[in-house]
Amino acid sequence: MSPPWNYDQLKIDYKKGVLIAGEAWRMLDAGESLESVNGYLEGNLKAIDSFAETWEVVPERAKKFLAKSIMRSSFLQKVKHFYKTKLLGEITTYSVGRVLKRTEITDEQERKPIITSNTSKREWKLEDYEADSFFSYEDLENFFEDSSIPQEVRNVIEQAIANDILFCGFNGINNLPTTGLDTLNSLFKGWLQKARENDAANKLLNDAEADPTKHIPMRIINEGVTGSGSIFVGESRIRSIPAGNVVDVGGGVVGFPFPDHGFYEGANLVFEGTTNYDGNHLILDTSTADQIQITAAYTAETIEAGSATITHNPDYNNIDALAVDLKNGIEKHLRKDLVVIYSDEMHGDEEETLFETYGGTPTEKLAISKALNQIGRLPSENPDYFPEKTMVVTNLQNLAVYHYKKEMRKSWKEAENKKGYISWILGKLTFEILDYDQFSMAENILPLSNK
Repeated sequence: MSPPWNYDQLKIDYKKGVLIAGEAWRMLDAGESLESVNGYLEGNLKAIDSFAETWEVVPERAKKFLAKSIMRSSFLQKVKHFYKTKLLGEITTYSVGRVLKRTEITDEQERKPIITSNTSKREWKLEDYEADSFFSYEDLENFFEDSSIPQEVRNVIEQAIANDILFCGFNGINNLPTTGLDTLNSLFKGWLQKARENDAANKLLNDAEADPTKHIPMRIINEGVTGSGSIFVGESRIRSIPAGNVVDVGGGVVGFPFPDHGFYEGANLVFEGTTNYDGNHLILDTSTADQIQITAAYTAETIEAGSATITHNPDYNNIDALAVDLKNGIEKHLRKDLVVIYSDEMHGDEEETLFETYGGTPTEKLAISKALNQIGRLPSENPDYFPEKTMVVTNLQNLAVYHYKKEMRKSWKEAENKKGYISWILGKLTFEILDYDQFSMAENILPLSNK
């Protein structure tokens, strides 16, 4: 198929050609028809090979393209975006202390100001990315049919960029020199990963500080009972231990036959009614679907039917209680406009139960929908690509994306040897949490059991 306008008829110097091409993009962005744009180009351009080869867009237009990509994600629209002219810089945060006092002025005593804030600084650095796409002649003809091909192509690319930026913001764990589509989580360190690293650094400082009053608050919780490796949410459950013999697994581990028990690794169980194993025990990761294994000295014992029970007490009765705990980990003066960000599976069971039980009328359904839009009496967000078993409480404007506006480039080039067109895009960005004191997160959230 032919390009969106005919470069082969261009006869004009390169500099002027770029200006005219930029105007053509503006016309398309404004919604003018392809025929109108072609007419403009045919009336202004004469062919030269160098201009026909590539069409590069100036940074300001590329920035507008990026802004349109961001608008394709409802969540990205709500976070903070900065367009920088430098590749690195500093984020400065202030924590305000107390200031009110009174001074009795004497010859020996004078009024002195108090340092009311602690300043912390950390560096941000922009990392590059490529967003290159190939469109074959056949794909363009079959997919876009008779529509405006340049606009439809841009729509597809804009949506793909928005999806990938959001994915990296939540799931990015590294910034490797080379990545592929299967290692997108290694392109950038996202918000959650930077929170993890900040918490790990603070833990090292706390471990080195003997005075607990000087410890830095931890912003991430990833287990309830120490050693469990998970945060368990749900109503307390009591289950009878099936009849059978306690098994000596070896190495200080014993097993209780329990077909299809459904408990997760790390669950903190209370055993009652046994002769030798009453008390709290964590389920080991060596447990099987039909055997619960715990750490204990083995003593032979036969469990009689109905004689012993296992109780699994939750760390939180529901996700609302967890959200409130995360909110309370943020100082009161920083709690303005907080929201809860959560993953789908955390609300799914509760939503299904509520609609089945109470959703009989349109009014009831509306009331349930409104209730589900809040968690822990805070507004909630359920964005795409947010990792499972995770909850964050923060102000959305505390999450930032820094973009480099100076050298972002995009171009649309025909590749005859590949029988299609290539959209080349090059940019730089980084994800930042502006104030870690206004960010709180829980990971490894599980229901009490899957049965």
